Amino acid sequence: MSDRPATPIERLVLSRERMRVALQGAAADRAAAIATGGAWRDALKRIPGVGAIVDAAGDWWSRHPLHSVGSALVVVAKTALQPVAQRHPLGLVLGAAALGAALVWFRPWRAIVRPALWASLLPMLPSILASATVKAPLQSWLAALAAASGPRDPPRARPQTRTAATNGADSSRPITVRA
Repeated sequence: MSDRPATPIERLVLSRERMRVALQGAAADRAAAIATGGAWRDALKRIPGVGAIVDAAGDWWSRHPLHSVGSALVVVAKTALQPVAQRHPLGLVLGAAALGAALVWFRPWRAIVRPALWASLLPMLPSILASATVKAPLQSWLAALAAASGPRDPPRARPQTRTAATNGADSSRPITVRA
């Protein structure tokens, strides 16, 4: 390298060259993955009836909006995890097992479904309540309100039940003692 600082144009050229090399490397990795992954896909296609399903799924996935995101995540994961896998393969397997166990234990998909359910039901709630209030006569609402706010009966004492075995008598029938 020279001692003089690079001009902005030289830095731009170097940056473009690095990007071109990185993209060609990603394309080569993708081609290698297709070459190795194509073997199991071809084996599936040979099964009668499954070939059409595999082709339809492949066409669907190639047009799916998350296809590019998934491809980028695969490249990032390979770049980040390949050195770790080469140095510590057992640690990577144990980490994957721990992550899987945490997913099974905490079940994060349940937390996703509940808010989505409430978010879809919340806009309908006023119309449901309005239709319920229109259908019920005013007297029934007033009676329900009076019953809810009225005085309550004092709680009754529950009878205590003991068996005769605890009293030393015939143990075939229980004895009820009123307090």
